[in-house]
Amino acid sequence: MKNVISNNLKLSFASALCLMSSHVFAGEKIDEILDTKADGSVMIDVLSGDVTINVWDKNQVSVKGELSDDAEGYTFEVDGNGDTYFNVKMPNKNWGNWNNDDGSTLTIMIPKTNDIRFEGVNVNIDVQNVEGESRINTVNGNIRANKLNKRVTLETVNGEIKSTDLNGKIKLNTVNGEVNDKNSQGELEIETVNGEIKTNTSATEIGINSVNGQVTVIAKIVKEMEVSMVNGEFEGTLELSKTGRFSFSSIGGETRLNFLGDVSADFDIEAHAGGDITNKLSEHKAKEAKYGPSESLKFRLGEGTADVEIDTVNGNVVLKKK
Repeated sequence: MKNVISNNLKLSFASALCLMSSHVFAGEKIDEILDTKADGSVMIDVLSGDVTINVWDKNQVSVKGELSDDAEGYTFEVDGNGDTYFNVKMPNKNWGNWNNDDGSTLTIMIPKTNDIRFEGVNVNIDVQNVEGESRINTVNGNIRANKLNKRVTLETVNGEIKSTDLNGKIKLNTVNGEVNDKNSQGELEIETVNGEIKTNTSATEIGINSVNGQVTVIAKIVKEMEVSMVNGEFEGTLELSKTGRFSFSSIGGETRLNFLGDVSADFDIEAHAGGDITNKLSEHKAKEAKYGPSESLKFRLGEGTADVEIDTVNGNVVLKKK
């Protein structure tokens, strides 16, 4: 009798282990396609994992991959307007406790002209070739984006943004991460806190806001560019349009501004609280303030059709032609 009980206990224990293994290591597979419309929108909500979004020439949305082991299923549907919704259902608990696995691993194909909206928490997202509008938001994750158009918004908190060939009204925003942008066009806005910014852009209207980071900008012909920085270094290489405007303000750090081509602009530069101004564009020299450790420099190059305004506190400014 003891042997029978012992064997039964062993079998029960083994069965329990099998059930536990199934729960911990095996996520639900998904391979589904729904019909939609060419002018629709796709809304995706995946809280953890790795997601790849690409486009095709079909009026269908496809979802393939494996769900998080913690997932309690998913919702995948299209409404009467041709808008598609995909949501991975997670337990009703603090997202920081989903530590049993690496999350969902999904590849999603959408019609190339659809708008896309993505929301995540612990997610890395790779999105490409969308011709509609794109809004991508994650908290702890990296964003890679290539060939997005129209209105493009990419936002993360603890992660980096790498973007290539974006075109339209572009906004890139990260906290505790860097932004690396290449070949963007249109209007470009970049904001970071505790992160480096690098952009090589053809955008004609540019806005940069940085706290505690280094900023490197290479720009083509600029109509308007505004830069605001706290505790960071800035190096800009650009060509101003004939009636362009460059406005810069900073607290701390060094500013190096390199001009391409002929410069025709009025310059108004102020360096407060110990900042120095070095002008290698012309023979004009900065003047020291009568009271206090400050310098200022005002001069005109060419016809002065463009404007350059720089104001820094406890920072150095270097102007030169490249």
